[in-house]
Amino acid sequence: MSNNTALAITDDDINALKQQIDEKKKLAEYEKLKSDLHDISYNAANKLTEFDGGLKQIDTEKVLTTKRGSKSLSELILERFKKMLSLRPIVGGVIGIALTLIGIVLIFNNLHNPKIDPYKIYFVYFLESAIAVQVLKSASRSLLLPILATVIGAIVSDSITEKQLFLQHHQMFYQVLMMLGLTGIAISVFTID
Repeated sequence: MSNNTALAITDDDINALKQQIDEKKKLAEYEKLKSDLHDISYNAANKLTEFDGGLKQIDTEKVLTTKRGSKSLSELILERFKKMLSLRPIVGGVIGIALTLIGIVLIFNNLHNPKIDPYKIYFVYFLESAIAVQVLKSASRSLLLPILATVIGAIVSDSITEKQLFLQHHQMFYQVLMMLGLTGIAISVFTID
């Protein structure tokens, strides 16, 4: 009988130890999850993704304490300017603009139904408005499209006269394109940090 009592106490002790081990495992898992959640939250708030673009710069303790080495001011300006002209954050917009331009070309070259002809120009204006919105939207992430719109608009509007057409558009269209690019550059001024 005394042998059974010793076994019963041992079983209880073993169960209590198993319970303590389970509680310690749960506590360790909880601490690990808490740490992972903190890391994820910190990274989401303080690290740039590849699509954030060159107009943003995180001002964290790491950036403040990192030694820049012996870069000159002109090197820093050129490096920052290259980041601000990055294609990566706006690659989706560039693809959308390219597809829209293909659509405009197809409308002018392949749509020859007399019933639709009066409405073609309105649809083209709608597509061009979508491109304009994309140029302005991309200005907060990269200066590439606004600068491109400014340069193309300035060159073409300076190259043709008021009565000439270039790609089915008058000089005024390209002047508006140049102003659109300048507006995008102005928008980027408010988003640079």
